[in-house]
Amino acid sequence: MNNVYTQRRANVRNLLSESMNTIIPSTKFKVMTVHKLWDISCLRKFFWHRVMNFSPKGINFNFWYGGVFHVGFQAVLLGKTWPAIKVAIRKESKKRLKGHSLTVDEQQEIAVQFDLICVFVKASMDHPATAKMEMIEAEKFVNYSIKAVPGVKYCGSMDGDGFYDGEPCTFEIKTATQITASYFKALDVDQQVHSYALGMRKQGKPRDKCCYLVFRKTQKRIKKGQTPDDFVAEIKKDVAARPNFYFGGDESKVSFPYVLPLGKHTINDAGNNIEAGAWLLNQIYSNLSERSLLLPQNWVANTRQCFNYGRCPYFQLCHNLKRWELYTRFYKQREMLYTKEETELQNAK
Repeated sequence: MNNVYTQRRANVRNLLSESMNTIIPSTKFKVMTVHKLWDISCLRKFFWHRVMNFSPKGINFNFWYGGVFHVGFQAVLLGKTWPAIKVAIRKESKKRLKGHSLTVDEQQEIAVQFDLICVFVKASMDHPATAKMEMIEAEKFVNYSIKAVPGVKYCGSMDGDGFYDGEPCTFEIKTATQITASYFKALDVDQQVHSYALGMRKQGKPRDKCCYLVFRKTQKRIKKGQTPDDFVAEIKKDVAARPNFYFGGDESKVSFPYVLPLGKHTINDAGNNIEAGAWLLNQIYSNLSERSLLLPQNWVANTRQCFNYGRCPYFQLCHNLKRWELYTRFYKQREMLYTKEETELQNAK
């Protein structure tokens, strides 16, 4: 009996060693992003996501869809032809699916959603507003030094920079299933687009408006007896009949695109939040040893956020905190959004 128990413990140790050796934590604070600012609303989530660098192994269909759609519509605004746009869409899809083992059902769902992305992007080329948009640079990178924490840089990558109706603007592309008036009202104080505007201003390219482009994802599903091709054809017909429903959203009463004014005071407020968030994180990193930094118990959990927009992807780690290491096999290394983030890794010199 003791031999069986000893072997089980050895198996667990090997499993932990295998999973943890593939994930390198970030034990230094060198980069501030708006995503880190959002994550500190629950410091425990920040720990799992930004310190331990855990990312769920399963495919996130929303991230896949949004990322692939982004590339497609960016290609439209960059003036590419439809064959070139479709190549870009397929290439991005393959990139985002790399390393994932998909079930048969997941493969079928991806195939249908890929065709729907093509339907929406192709339809957007014929929208009257699209002719007024010109993207000069996609994935425009902005960065600047954080005053509150010397040595730390703010980094951001906005969807694009260019012109709308002949005037300079930034571009932000979103996909959503629910588009309401309150969705757009929240943009008045949105930290993401305003922090990007601050970055542009610091680079000597001030922008006073953001061309905010929201596309509705269909909530329709394949009916019993309906083939995937018939379903895609149905949605294509619906998009042609109700373009305003899919581009902008009809209950929102907002036109497509939504041109968001980027006010000086709101831009400054976003910058102040970035500075304050960076200062707070620096206090934690500066006052904890590396060993203490890597203990989840030292990061405060905000349990009111466990089930916001569905269950938190790190809920099982918090819920089983005394043996959280057993669950690391369900996670992989988080992808670094910016090159400078690599300087935060534990093994970075």
